[in-house]
Amino acid sequence: LEFFANKLNKGYTHINLLYAREDNRELLLDSDHNFIREQLELTYETILKLKPVAIFFFSDYCKNLIFGADRWVNPNSESNGSYILNGTNFPVFFTNDITSMTAIEQIELIRNVEKTI
Repeated sequence: LEFFANKLNKGYTHINLLYAREDNRELLLDSDHNFIREQLELTYETILKLKPVAIFFFSDYCKNLIFGADRWVNPNSESNGSYILNGTNFPVFFTNDITSMTAIEQIELIRNVEKTI
């Protein structure tokens, strides 16, 4: 991740959407929905304070939690391969894990990021 961020001449910060640790994601997601909602709200507030240049989500699991008209990222906000975090101008990218991307995929992602920042 540091190598990728350096290609953009930016630093990076990594945070998890949920603070609870559970190997079984289904068990976690089947827990009290207020518990999940409160953790997501805390993470959203943290993101606002960090004021990121761009936000990357590396899994469908994350996307399922935050992508939707009534969630963090409205599907209608798509532009040039990214979305906008609701209430901000922060570009959001849903992508494969950068550490498992080919060099060509990383270059393509970098180009998309450079268009938005």
